[in-house]
Amino acid sequence: MLTGIKMNRELTGLFKKMAEEVSAVVHSSKTENEVAEYITAVMKKNGHMRFAAPFFSGTFCEELIENGFEIIESPLRARVAEIDAGIVTALFGIAETGTLVVNSNSEDVRLVTMLSETNFILLDTNNIVEKSSDIADDMNSFFNKNNYTAFITGPSRTADIERVLTLGAHGPENLHIILINNK
Repeated sequence: MLTGIKMNRELTGLFKKMAEEVSAVVHSSKTENEVAEYITAVMKKNGHMRFAAPFFSGTFCEELIENGFEIIESPLRARVAEIDAGIVTALFGIAETGTLVVNSNSEDVRLVTMLSETNFILLDTNNIVEKSSDIADDMNSFFNKNNYTAFITGPSRTADIERVLTLGAHGPENLHIILINNK
């Protein structure tokens, strides 16, 4: 039991380090209220007023609405230009690369993760694995069912012919990973 806790802490630390190396911001929270407070602070700092949160509801979204933010409801296709920030969950985190694995079967999830300026992706620390091969069986199962699965490593980035790195040119400029540890 203690070995599992130690390994989880080590993987979480490695995941955080690697994600930050590719320009993601990593934050830890233990409760839904802490998550809402963090998102509220970041959105206010960035001047964001509208968010989309496919598959989230209840207290979490209500708290953001009470803080003056507008939720953009599904279906999102008609309102994608209005989405400042998106909030989704990851199935897994891959520690060696700081990569998030997101089930993108929902068009709304795909739109949010590709078109919002800021992405908030929640990850349960119990779902962090050391390397991508550790989730090979899970991925085979997803792919055999024709699922869309996104592997996200840092915010969108590109470098032009002069090799100037630009964040957010072809997708979200900001990636905030919120690690959830309920223990």
